[in-house]
Formats: sequence, structure tokens, C-alpha cells
Amino acid sequence: MPFARPDLDTAPDSVFESLDTTRDALRAVYAMQDRADAAAPQVGDRAPDFALPTLLPDRQLGTIQRLADLRGRPVALIFGSYT
Repeated sequence: MPFARPDLDTAPDSVFESLDTTRDALRAVYAMQDRADAAAPQVGDRAPDFALPTLLPDRQLGTIQRLADLRGRPVALIFGSYT
């Protein structure tokens, strides 16, 4: 469940004390998050193009692969640590 934003105008001071912040600082953080959310791709949008090196069996970096080069083909992205 996402963090519920307190109403910055009506929330008691104890809310900000528990978060170890101020109303103005939290207002600035929320404004920054709103700008980032507005600029982010939405569900149904095409994925933005990016390029990453392939990983070779000996853990060396291989050729650069661009997402745009794979358009029309299934692509799976695996995020994780391989250490």
C-alpha cells in the first residue's frame, strides 16, 4: 500500500515531527514527486528507448543493445543483483 500523504494544511504538527520534517520541506518533496510522476511514461505508452551492454558468459560486457532495435519482438527485463 502506498504511503498516504497527510493533508499539509490541516495535519497536526505531530505528523511532521514523527516524519522528522517540516510542512515546507514535505511540500517541496511532494511537488518534486508530482513533477516526476507527470513526466513518467503511463500504462499503455511505448517504453522509452534505452541502450545497455549485453552480458557475456564470462561476465564481460558485450555489444550495446538498444530497445528500439527489438521493436516488435518480446523483451523481458530482469532486475536484480548477480554478485
